[in-house]
Amino acid sequence: MENLIKYISYLVARHNCVIIPGMGAFLADEVPAHYNVEERVFVPPYRTMRFNPQVKADDALLISEYIDREQLTYEEAGKKMNNDIKILHDTLTRDSVVRFGELGTFHMNIKG
Repeated sequence: MENLIKYISYLVARHNCVIIPGMGAFLADEVPAHYNVEERVFVPPYRTMRFNPQVKADDALLISEYIDREQLTYEEAGKKMNNDIKILHDTLTRDSVVRFGELGTFHMNIKG
């Protein structure tokens, strides 16, 4: 599961959408630079993250990362990725929270 988290963290920094097949997608939203009138400060551009459990279609971005980083065939990468996703899901089910590298914490709510 550590590689799954590492790969997702890497991909999210470079893409606006990273799908965890069967679970959902991390989505990055760009917030432009702006001036905060109340605090009288300029705020630089930044990205916010959200997770959408309704996006389940696989865009093959994550499996491609497994293939490239671990020099696996498509089938081997699929098995390894799916196993890591199962471990992630099982850990979330058991503990309700997983530390997701530099992205923060990932929580499972009542809706799953």
